Amino acid sequence: MRSELEGNSELRRKHQRIASRIPIRIGGRAIGETRDVSPSGAYLVISQGVFLVGELIRFSMAFEATASSPAFDLTCVGQIMRVETVEGRFGVAVEITDARLERAESRRQEDHDMPGGFADGRKDTVAFR
Repeated sequence: MRSELEGNSELRRKHQRIASRIPIRIGGRAIGETRDVSPSGAYLVISQGVFLVGELIRFSMAFEATASSPAFDLTCVGQIMRVETVEGRFGVAVEITDARLERAESRRQEDHDMPGGFADGRKDTVAFR
């Protein structure tokens, strides 16, 4: 007999997902957008790239400036849990293992080219674990 959690991925999730299209960058490898996000994961939709289940990736979600806040990035490290084809594009489900908020003007290209982990000594960041 199967438990209710075995067949329902919504019940297994740690956090509720929110459907949201946020621009993303995966290092120098790909650009795209989120389909949905939660505090512990994101579903990324990209048009190109080779990604493997179990791989650690570093990606950034870009949030535009508003009247009350500056532009910022939520830069994350995560493990790929699933890769699938979605309407001619790739869907990549990622479990977030580390995240930092960065002011958009403090972006450094060499940081975004790293496959996993964060560079030491950065300013204007806030780490979450």
